Amino acid sequence: MVEACPEHQIRSYLESVLHTALSHDERVQLRTVLPIDHLLQSVTCQSVEDLLAFSYRDPAVHGRPDLVLYNSSSFIAVLTYRLANLLWREGEGHGYTGKCTALKVSGHGKLHSGVDVHPGATIGARFVLDHAFGTVIGETCQIGKDAYILGGVTLGSYGIANNPAGKRHPTLGNNVQIGSFARVLGPVTIGDNVFVSPSSVITTDVPSDTRVTIVNQVQLEKTVSGSSQTPSICPKVNGAFVKNSRLIVIGEELHHFNAYILDCNYETIAEINGMPEKVESNHYELRLERAPIKLRSSVPGVFHLQLSGRGHTLTLLAPPGLTELVQHLICNSNCAQAEEVKSHEFSH
Repeated sequence: MVEACPEHQIRSYLESVLHTALSHDERVQLRTVLPIDHLLQSVTCQSVEDLLAFSYRDPAVHGRPDLVLYNSSSFIAVLTYRLANLLWREGEGHGYTGKCTALKVSGHGKLHSGVDVHPGATIGARFVLDHAFGTVIGETCQIGKDAYILGGVTLGSYGIANNPAGKRHPTLGNNVQIGSFARVLGPVTIGDNVFVSPSSVITTDVPSDTRVTIVNQVQLEKTVSGSSQTPSICPKVNGAFVKNSRLIVIGEELHHFNAYILDCNYETIAEINGMPEKVESNHYELRLERAPIKLRSSVPGVFHLQLSGRGHTLTLLAPPGLTELVQHLICNSNCAQAEEVKSHEFSH
C-alpha cells in the first residue's frame, strides 16, 4: 500500500542531503546556529505539497506520489531547492555558515538533477519541475504558486558578466506554465495564468490570462471574457509589419477582426476605424495616416498591435516599424495642435 503523503521518506532524504553535501564539522557548526530539526520539518511539509501537485498534474505518473518520489530527478531538484532556500534565508544573520551551507546543498541538487535553482530564488507552493534537466532559475527570481516548468527553461538576466546588483531576474505570477527551452530574461513580470509556449524568448512584461506563442513574431492570445459571442478558432496570423505607412498583416480571415494600437502597458491608445485599402484571403493592408486614428496618449516605449473579434483578442508584440510610425503620428499630431493654438492666439 502506497502512502498518500510519505513525510518520513522526504525527511529521510533531506537528512541524507545534509549528510552528503556537508562535512561532519560543517553539520555540527550548522546545528549550533540553526534549529535544524524544526527547519527540516518545515521543508518536509512544503515538499509534500510539491509532491502531491506533481502526482496530480502530470498524467505520466498516474496520480502516484511514490513514482515521483523515488524516480524523478526533477523532484529531487525541488526538494534540495526547498532545503537550500530555507538555509539561505535562516542563515542570513549567520554570515559564512548560512550562505555557504545553502550553496553546498544547492550544488548537491544540481549534481543529482541537472537543474540549477539558486537558493535565493523565491518560489511559491505546489511547484512542479517536469523533465526539467537543464533548467536554470536565477537568484532574484520570484515565482508564484502552482507554477509548472519544463526542461531547458532559463529564468535569467539580460546580461552575462558584470550584471548590476538588485532585481535582475523575472517575476512570475500564480499558475504560470512554461514550455521546454523557453527563456524569460530580465526583471520582467509575467502575470497570473500565463502559458508560455516552448522555445519562446520573453524580454517584456506579459499580462495575466494570456498565451505566449511564436509564429514568426511573439503573439499573445486571449479569449474575451464576458463576450456574447461563442469563441471560435483564433485567427492564424503569421506576422505584421509597417511598410510605407501601410500596416500589413499576413494571416487568414482577418477581415472579421478590428485593429487597435496598444502602448507598452497594453492599454489601447488608438482604434483603427478606417476600412482597409486592400484585403485578400491572407493579406490585410491599412494606410494608418489616412485612417481616423485618435491618439489618446503619448506614453513612451514600444507599441503593439491587437486584433479583436469573434470572442478572441490576438496581440502582436512590437511589429517591425509600428513603434516608429506611431511616434511619427504622435509628433505630427502634437505639431498640428501647436499650430492650431498658435493660429487661434494670433486671430485674437
